[in-house]
Amino acid sequence: MVVASLLAACADRGLAAPDPGALAALDETAFACAVEPIFLRECSYLGCHGRDGMPFRLYGVGALRVGGRGDSASRAAPLTTAEHHANLLSAQGQSFHTPPEKNQLVLKGLPANAGGYGHLGGTIWSGLDDPRVATIRQWLAGQPVDCSTPDASP
Repeated sequence: MVVASLLAACADRGLAAPDPGALAALDETAFACAVEPIFLRECSYLGCHGRDGMPFRLYGVGALRVGGRGDSASRAAPLTTAEHHANLLSAQGQSFHTPPEKNQLVLKGLPANAGGYGHLGGTIWSGLDDPRVATIRQWLAGQPVDCSTPDASP
């Protein structure tokens, strides 16, 4: 009886089902040219997101590779198409269908005084005006990103 009441209470919350089309706007080309380089440079270290078991996991040169790639020559090889795509899927998986201003891909790396929160790796972005944040937010919003430069460093 208690379980039935709890289930009914949960059903009455009116939670919207996730929109599977919400990720369609996350352009893989824009990710590859402007967003992925930011994440690879800032987040793909073996002690951070460049290791198995991380919710936001990144494959990177010299770091985590598909199949382990244990020798140094293999680890130094350019990322494969499958690794690039896996990085996109990992970023999409962390977007949680939230608007860019509330997205943890942005918020996790911000300082607390700029609205950031609990990132074990510390502050990554300088603030909301950081060009890297602007690029990530544009991509999350489905807006065009500048692919003329390989990454948006400050």
